[in-house]
Amino acid sequence: MNTALFFLLSAITGFVEVGTVIYAMQQGFSVVQILLLVLAYQVGCFFPTNISIKKIWLIILGIITLVLSAVFCVIPSYMIFLAAVLTLSPCLQITRSLQKSKVSTAQKRLFRIIGFSLSPLLSPFTLLGVSAVTFIIALIQKSNFKNKITLPKLSPQYFVMFAHQMHYFSYAYIVLMIVGSLDNYNGFLTALFFVLSWITYTSAQYIFRGKKYYTYLIAGHLFLVLVISGIALTTSDPIKIVLWILTGFGGGTVFCIKEILKGKRMHDNHTLESSENYGHVLGVSCSIILFILFNSINASIYFAAICAATTAILARILYKNSNLEGK
Repeated sequence: MNTALFFLLSAITGFVEVGTVIYAMQQGFSVVQILLLVLAYQVGCFFPTNISIKKIWLIILGIITLVLSAVFCVIPSYMIFLAAVLTLSPCLQITRSLQKSKVSTAQKRLFRIIGFSLSPLLSPFTLLGVSAVTFIIALIQKSNFKNKITLPKLSPQYFVMFAHQMHYFSYAYIVLMIVGSLDNYNGFLTALFFVLSWITYTSAQYIFRGKKYYTYLIAGHLFLVLVISGIALTTSDPIKIVLWILTGFGGGTVFCIKEILKGKRMHDNHTLESSENYGHVLGVSCSIILFILFNSINASIYFAAICAATTAILARILYKNSNLEGK
């Protein structure tokens, strides 16, 4: 039962994460407004890894989300939408973590992809529906969480993951908006291309076999510099889409970071997950700031390429003495 609920909530997280962007585009919200929605969702990812709360607060948060989602059905304003996403995201993340299912990364990503593919169906009423489902599941789950905040300082080896996450979250939703405009904001074609980028991302771990993690990580991020820069430089819409899908092969080498850290006996899961969360939030925040400063979506895309290059450089500096086989 826990596994089924975990998969359901994984699909819902994908549905909400991309669905909010597609719905916001359809409503004609500005680039900054859309990125603020993305930021609101990503802030929720700090729960429960870095911020844990007692069950009573989870229930209160769930009730607030239900009320906001219900009001949004009647008054579909941007601010209510933003507030609903901000409260729904931590509810989703905490409730999913309570399932404690031992499933593979591939299985998790499969159900996330299912959620992505359904994301154009997000509306005020479907948002209310997923809020209600999340609240009911949270209500019936046992929770041993305490009110606690743990924001660890990152030692140097974790800055590779931090830079990698910054690269992705500074450009991914910008490109989603670019493709959305080509799709006339219908949503389903946009979701399809997003899914294809995740399929290449997921497949990387199975394509790059052996233990040449250091080589894969460096090469993958140098490849990202090329394809991400190409997205900004080309004026051909089909080429932009193809390059976006290809980014998954480079970004998918992220699995190498964890393997290298394990091999060097420097891996701490909590700190690694925290570095991911920091990168999510700072990546989106930088994207917002860059757009405001330069009034150009390409600024964020070039910044993503710089972050990808930084990931490769940091890996070279910090992991060059890796004792893994085939480095």
